[in-house]
Amino acid sequence: MSVRIDEPPHRIAQFDVPADPIQPGGETYVLSPSDAEWYKRNVKCQWACPVHTDVPGYIGLIAEGKYNEAYALNRRDNILPGILGRVCSHPCQTACRACDVDEWIAICSLKRAAADWKENWKPMTSKAWRKEKIAIVGAGPAGLGCANDLAIWGFPVTIFEASPVPTGACWLGIPEFRLARDVIEFDVDQVKALGVDIRYNTPIGKNITMDDLLAEFDRVVLAAGCYVGLRARIPGEDLVGSWDGITFLERVNLYKPTEIGKHVVTIGGGYTAMDCSRSVLRLGAETSTILYRRTQKEMLVDDIERGDTMEEQVHFEYLVSPLEILGDENGPVKGIKCVRNRLGEPDASGRRAPVPIEGSEFILDCDMVIGALGQAPLNDFVPDHLAINVERGAVKVDASYRTSNPRIYAAGDYVTGPKTIIEAVSHGRKAARGLYEDLTGEAMPAGKATITTLPIPFQRELGYDTFPHERVPALPVEERVTDFKIEWEEGYSKQQAYTQAVRCYQCQMNIFIDGPKCILCGGCVDICPYSCISMVPLENTAADALTEPALVEAQGWDKGATMLIDETSCIRCGLCINRCPTHCISMGRFELEYATPAGGGKDLY
Repeated sequence: MSVRIDEPPHRIAQFDVPADPIQPGGETYVLSPSDAEWYKRNVKCQWACPVHTDVPGYIGLIAEGKYNEAYALNRRDNILPGILGRVCSHPCQTACRACDVDEWIAICSLKRAAADWKENWKPMTSKAWRKEKIAIVGAGPAGLGCANDLAIWGFPVTIFEASPVPTGACWLGIPEFRLARDVIEFDVDQVKALGVDIRYNTPIGKNITMDDLLAEFDRVVLAAGCYVGLRARIPGEDLVGSWDGITFLERVNLYKPTEIGKHVVTIGGGYTAMDCSRSVLRLGAETSTILYRRTQKEMLVDDIERGDTMEEQVHFEYLVSPLEILGDENGPVKGIKCVRNRLGEPDASGRRAPVPIEGSEFILDCDMVIGALGQAPLNDFVPDHLAINVERGAVKVDASYRTSNPRIYAAGDYVTGPKTIIEAVSHGRKAARGLYEDLTGEAMPAGKATITTLPIPFQRELGYDTFPHERVPALPVEERVTDFKIEWEEGYSKQQAYTQAVRCYQCQMNIFIDGPKCILCGGCVDICPYSCISMVPLENTAADALTEPALVEAQGWDKGATMLIDETSCIRCGLCINRCPTHCISMGRFELEYATPAGGGKDLY
């Protein structure tokens, strides 16, 4: 009898039986069938991604040197592979199962490698065949994600963008040294190749109104992002040399003349604060300091981003709040008055609130202050008579991303407030699904998990115990901080991409044991490098806990054992398959079978 342990608390998954508890060896296990829930528990990287990018799939293709195929698989899911290979928040890496054994797989950087090393790429093309026309306000990640799927499904789509450039915050909010502009243009060209029309320098509410859009188009999608920078609301924010982070980054990213101070202070602990503090060094500042009112532990940025910022000699002042920006009346910034904090009780967000320490005020000399304290959407282009429900500045939508006006949808940061690029792409694609169902009257079928049995014997080339995690090569600090336009990370070479790709555990593949063929020789147990296969003697199994009929029957055998596979340790190396003398062990690949619209075209979750 072969069964399988899943993640703690230990579970057993026998692939042809319903869920039921058993208790071998005094520990409680649970039988569960193979389904999407198994996938969610075991292929954690894919489920952590907001668009469920097939992470093991494209990493496996990179290991085979198939960069075009890896890029195509990426683009199927996240639609902006080059961009997200550089600046994704990569929740997949945090979820990566390798974190429990070694060190996370370089999922994000391998995404970039696929984009960097593809050759002779031919974009997917599409031609509209449906009569319903859709307008999208905003060419950011949410707008592009929505337009991408709608165009593939045959809808004519026009995007109206207020700025002269695409991708919203990707271009306007992320410095060029982190995200090269030709990379952005390439990713956007893939969307345009589908027939999407993008009209730049076309803000809605001026020459074109929302009423104009509703008169010309069948549906309108609001994906205008968050471009109103928030301030600390302290005295002195109107002084020359005081900026909000959003306005500052937009100016420098569009190469507008912007005077940079010699000693710059940035207020905030998010990604915008990191970008501002690193940008000013490249633009001529001598020192760059970040003030954050809590501790490092409470910062919203991850350790990688913060470490990159510190590496460039940006100074961090924790547990400090600004009180006033100092300067002459209507003159330039001269300094900033601050107070030190201690952490009190958790606030509404669950983080411990900063409490000022009496008598700890101090002045920090500086000649430029940037407030990177968040951002908000701008709703002034949406007239009241359209009856769109807005609460605290956020547009309210239903499960299909439709607003209270049945002809208007909304997605991305415009709905959620500032989130990540990949979350915005996910929002836009989900809105596209809602629009499809609305305009066609057809429900999008749900996807499901399937299992494909691989040829045996199977063994992938091992990298888990021979190749360490390697950081993406980067320019030396003294070189990178001298130029705003030079990309500071150089990306993996093909050899480096290969060695990092073979480190992946390929969690979507799994071991199956054919019980009747198993002779209980223990060969698989002996050869397993992580001791994740074991035999539990049947006499050690608590009979009163065996409710599965097959196990109850096995309990009466004179000789026998239960084969246990610990999926938390299994690295899918395939050694057990090659070792098995009766070929009773096989490898199967779990895959998500995507839902396809009845009209054909793009697969979608």
